[in-house]
This record gives sequence, C-alpha cells and structure tokens, in this order.
Amino acid sequence: MERMDDDFLASSILLSDMAVREEGTGKLSIIGSFQGFNAASLPFVSPRFFVVVAITNFVKTPKAFDVTARIEDPRTGHVVGSVSAHLQIKEGAIVPRNAYIEVPVPFPQVMFPSGGEYKVEILVNNISAGARYVAVNTQTTNPQLSV
Repeated sequence: MERMDDDFLASSILLSDMAVREEGTGKLSIIGSFQGFNAASLPFVSPRFFVVVAITNFVKTPKAFDVTARIEDPRTGHVVGSVSAHLQIKEGAIVPRNAYIEVPVPFPQVMFPSGGEYKVEILVNNISAGARYVAVNTQTTNPQLSV
C-alpha cells in the first residue's frame, strides 16, 4: 500500500539491549544501543533486544493504534521476526501532529539464517511508517575499538 502524507511516520528506529519506561515521568531509558549483531557462527540466534520507535505525524488524535516491528531478509522477503504492540490514547487526550510517542517493542530472540543486511520495517496500522537496516556480521576475532 502506498504511503500518504497523513500516515504516521517512524522518525527514529533504534536497537537496544533494554528499554525502560520510568514511573511518574514517563521518560524512556534506552540501554545498550547498537547498530548490528556480531555472530560467532551462523545461523545466529540473537539475544533479547528492543526496537525503539518514535512515532509522529498525528494528523488526527487516534483512540488507539498498532505498531509492528518486522525484520526481514530483503533478498528473499522472508520475515525472520515480527512483534506488535497495541497503544491506547487516554480518553479526551489531544496529540499534536508533531508530537512523538516512543514505543519500545521487545523481541525475545530472532534466528538469522545467514549474515548480511536485514530490513527492520515499522508498520503502524499495517501501513509502512519507516525502515532501517541492521547488519549481521560473522565475528572470527574480537575486534578492538580504536578512537
């Protein structure tokens, strides 16, 4: 389905080891953000991780909406992982168009059959809101980070 100007947007898509919403303030703490996986061998089963999405472009304040994070092999279209979240907006709340709602979507594990680039696509109400790529690299030695 083609994206329209009044559809939701995923303005950011982050990967992290953990995401915690603070009681009271509602602030989201993103712990251990990363850009890709280093696999000792393939196929690779990932540890638990989060896809944290910032949703924006609220043309109308919805009563509720669904967010799905789907990870697929762009070479084949095979979906290796998919997790959804359902969000309710408080009765009477007004969400400004340019507001951001951060949605942490937990993945228990994902089995990546091979190395390479995988597409992380975000669907809001089953319409694509954005995407990014994550690499699965094979690691034969311990890389040293130099600054």
